[in-house]
Amino acid sequence: MKTFFYLLISFLSLFFAISCAHQEAIRVKKLTQTTYSPTRYVEVMYHPPKRKYLKIAELDTRSAEGTPKTQLISVLVMKARELGAEALIVEDNSTTIGYPFVMNNTGGMYDTVPTRIVPAFHATAIRYIEQ
Repeated sequence: MKTFFYLLISFLSLFFAISCAHQEAIRVKKLTQTTYSPTRYVEVMYHPPKRKYLKIAELDTRSAEGTPKTQLISVLVMKARELGAEALIVEDNSTTIGYPFVMNNTGGMYDTVPTRIVPAFHATAIRYIEQ
């Protein structure tokens, strides 16, 4: 009986841990056949750098509404590190859901409703070209 109880508790714990784990899906489109060793640091930027660079991959990700944007960017950075990128050019493609004003039926007035944001990013993983 004890063995069954311990197996049941173990199974439920494992099921709970798996069901709570949520990973963001990333679509990766490699732009070069060359593979690079993973990098330690990745610079995040929102505009292309002035230095010459080589595009090695394009990354796309989106998540459920309410997910912090920083969480998605950190997931992109981790993937860029795996690809051997030295920098990441990030483009915010987040969309808003809802309208800022909604008609209140009881008083005939407009109420303000906070808009919800669905975070989405497109990023280009790059390596600098040495001169």
